[in-house]
Amino acid sequence: MPVRDARSIKIILYFEKRGYELRQAREYKIAFVRRDRIAKTDIDVFFPWEGKMICLARERDGSFRGAWFHSDAFDNFRSCTFLGSDVLIPDPPEPVLEASYGDWRTPIKSYNSNGSIPNRLDLPAAAPHPDLADTGEPLSTQNGG
Repeated sequence: MPVRDARSIKIILYFEKRGYELRQAREYKIAFVRRDRIAKTDIDVFFPWEGKMICLARERDGSFRGAWFHSDAFDNFRSCTFLGSDVLIPDPPEPVLEASYGDWRTPIKSYNSNGSIPNRLDLPAAAPHPDLADTGEPLSTQNGG
C-alpha cells in the first residue's frame, strides 16, 4: 500500500537524503535506520485519549501496543537542532524521559523498547480503543519500506 499522506512522504524523503532508510510507516509511527546500521530513528505521533496522551499502533493480531504520557506532557515545547533542522521537543523533557525509561539518568548497556517499559500501553483486540485514522495496514514507499 503506498504512503498516502503528503507530510509522511516529506518526512521520509528528508531522512532518506540524510542517509536513512525507511523501516516502517504505520498509523502513528515512522521508523528509519541509518544505512550503515549504526543508528535508528523512530517518529511517534501522540494524541489525547481517556485523559492521557497516547501513541498506539495496531499489531498483526489485532491488539494495540503503544505508550502513554500524562495529558500535560506535551503542553510546552522548545526548539532543538536535530539532523541540521530545528525541531520541537517537550519542555521540560524530563517527565517524558521518566515515563519512557524510568531512571534515564543512569546509563544502561542495552535498551529494549519491546520489553517492559514504564509507560507501556497494551490493549487486547476486543478492548475499547481510539479510532485510528488508518486501517492498520503497514504503509510503504516505492523503495519497499
